[in-house]
Amino acid sequence: HHHHHHHHHHNNNNHHHYHNAAARSSTQESITGNSTVSSLENPPSLAPLPNRGARQSWQEQDDDDDDDDHMVDYDDDDNSSVVEVATVWKQKGDRARLTGDWKGAAELYTGAIESIPNYNRAPTLVSSLLAIRACSFLQLNNISRCIDDSEDAIGLNDKNIEAYIWKSSAQLELEQWDDACKTLSAGIDRNPKSNELNVKFQQTRGLAKVGKELRTLKSSHRHEDIIHLTDGLEYKDRRIHLARAHAHLALSRYGDAIHDANQVLADSNDSKNLNALMIRAKAKFLNAQLEEALDDCHKALEIDPQHISVGDLCSLAKRVQKMYNMAQEAMNKQTYKQASSLYGMAIHETDSLPKESELYRRLYLGRAEANLKAGNHMQALANINLVIEAAAQQTSSSAEEGGGEEEPMSALKVSQNMKSEMEAVVTKLKARKPK
Repeated sequence: HHHHHHHHHHNNNNHHHYHNAAARSSTQESITGNSTVSSLENPPSLAPLPNRGARQSWQEQDDDDDDDDHMVDYDDDDNSSVVEVATVWKQKGDRARLTGDWKGAAELYTGAIESIPNYNRAPTLVSSLLAIRACSFLQLNNISRCIDDSEDAIGLNDKNIEAYIWKSSAQLELEQWDDACKTLSAGIDRNPKSNELNVKFQQTRGLAKVGKELRTLKSSHRHEDIIHLTDGLEYKDRRIHLARAHAHLALSRYGDAIHDANQVLADSNDSKNLNALMIRAKAKFLNAQLEEALDDCHKALEIDPQHISVGDLCSLAKRVQKMYNMAQEAMNKQTYKQASSLYGMAIHETDSLPKESELYRRLYLGRAEANLKAGNHMQALANINLVIEAAAQQTSSSAEEGGGEEEPMSALKVSQNMKSEMEAVVTKLKARKPK
């Protein structure tokens, strides 16, 4: 930097982009020790992320240099080398981002931002770097830093569409629906032709309408109302799908719960969403999809190995699966008494299960069949009656709600058919054994 003295300006020149000084009060925060890096050999990945490192060069004021009022642009050769260094950092960040390593990406974008000595000389570039780092922070669930970076990006270039998108997304995370709408309309004022901003604004307005009511319904566990409220939404974001999946699970509609959880997990940014994986694992477990439930449990444990309820579900699913498989082997070997007690053990494990779940039904039907073949006819009928009762109860409750759910009905039919077959068997047996 053979002309480094040009890089200093005084205060009002340095801050001429910022109308909103109050929001910038944290500018005074110092940057931790040696996290400023300009050489590519020393990536900042080991240093903690500086607290709002973006602010650093706005602090580099040189009060003695008062005569230097005019903005001096980087000489062509100098500016291009600055841009080149920043671009190498950025490309590394983009690669990390593509592999889903958001933390690595944020650190590399920090490297890119800090390699530029004066942001006001390359406002568009720095603005785009800040917006892309804001996105990384959003993915890391570091909401306040996402908002900080987005605001800084807008300060340097108020036409930066991405910055408005990420800021509003962060505000939605905080359930600040009206603020998110304001952010987007400010973005549209600066970029009236942007399709992306206009679409996002429409979507956010829809979410804002239901947002507050949804919060009330969630806190009072009105599951059916949550579904009704959100059915009409053209655009459902992650929070809406999660609320729906949770409500469906509570209403024992496992297929629907799985469907809404899938909508969340299908988004590449949310493919590791812990809540969605948990709901889907529970729904699949109760739906007797034990292998798939275990897959989801393992995915969730990779994200959070300490998660107690995931661990509990995982070991429960393993135990049930083991007994269920052993019971079926016993049936194949025609050791029916053993099969019946294995089904009994599996049922005991899942004692607290909702009676209308497919898993409950399958275990009781299996046990009924084992008891029937073992000659415990009354026991078999008792097993079957439990299943019919649960299915009938569910059918009547979903009929009241007007939910056109076919599954419980077919479950009821199957159980009733099985019951009439059993009764026929019992009648034959009684005829054969004169008392």
